[in-house]
Amino acid sequence: MLSTEIIELKTLGEAVNVELRRSLKAKNISIRIKGKKVELVLPYKAPEKLGCNFLLRKEKWIREKLKNRKEGPKKHAIHNEYSILNNVYKLKHINTKSKFSASIEDQYIVAHSSNENLFEALTDFFKHKALLETTALAKYLSEIHEFQYNKISVKELKSKWGSCSSLKNLVFNWRIIFAPRSVFHYLVTHEICHLKEMNHSTRFWKLVASISPEYKEAKRWFREHGHTLHHYLPIEQT
Repeated sequence: MLSTEIIELKTLGEAVNVELRRSLKAKNISIRIKGKKVELVLPYKAPEKLGCNFLLRKEKWIREKLKNRKEGPKKHAIHNEYSILNNVYKLKHINTKSKFSASIEDQYIVAHSSNENLFEALTDFFKHKALLETTALAKYLSEIHEFQYNKISVKELKSKWGSCSSLKNLVFNWRIIFAPRSVFHYLVTHEICHLKEMNHSTRFWKLVASISPEYKEAKRWFREHGHTLHHYLPIEQT
């Protein structure tokens, strides 16, 4: 860390203090929110004005994030129903002391577990479902558009929805399974396209558009509603 200063963000309401940090390692401008602390990370040689303009564009998103942190859902919040890629399933819990499991049966997610293990049973189920869906779509897109990837995994990512490494490994936030199918399709497409374009250049977005023509609507959905995906089986707020 090289230097820090405080910027007040107050265009849309009560002032929010943002810590500006310049970094030699950072290649792109980013915003990090931990608890009630907001940090703007700026590449060392990037103009401060560029960072301020970026903050203003993200102000609504920042305030939504802070609001959700303040209201912080409990760690083991269980819902009566869950939406998976546009399909809504009601939860049916069968209390049992045997090894926990969960599966889809008609319009229900049927979970067999003790009360204490229900959260874990559902989390494991959704992670497995997310891995199956992302793998199937990535394989389909790769065969059609001649992409090559190494492996796919799903994880609990706090600040990303997906990533593509230089080793051609794709990682997705398992919570995208709760997104609408068109949004899910865009996100997988986004990371798949990084296999050919490891940047966000004009060529990259043209490639995305060729596979997911309505990607702009999906990006808008993420900006406005992406935070709601963390309301399902939320991790503990800090």
